[in-house]
Amino acid sequence: MSNTIRGRAKVSANGQAEIRLLINHPMTIERIDPATGKRQPGHFIEEISAVHKGETVFSALCGQAVSQNPFLAFTVAGVEKGDVITVHWRDTKGENDRADITVA
Repeated sequence: MSNTIRGRAKVSANGQAEIRLLINHPMTIERIDPATGKRQPGHFIEEISAVHKGETVFSALCGQAVSQNPFLAFTVAGVEKGDVITVHWRDTKGENDRADITVA
């Protein structure tokens, strides 16, 4: 998958930046296929992380309960305009994506 992450980062006067992310992902749950009676595994994001200047500033483990196309927001201290926040996710099928978000 590619281009699944849309994000914005804006720094405030106190040196903190609010990062907002929208990740395009189906986030399906484990279920039983009614036609065959067989178990269908879920397809959902397991891990999301954000890195600023080589340091992980946000990390989350997700499960089936997270909605389709999840929205996340978090704050990072010590950020300046022009800095880059790198966001990465990985799902249960081994698919992943990454995006660089420039702080405005």
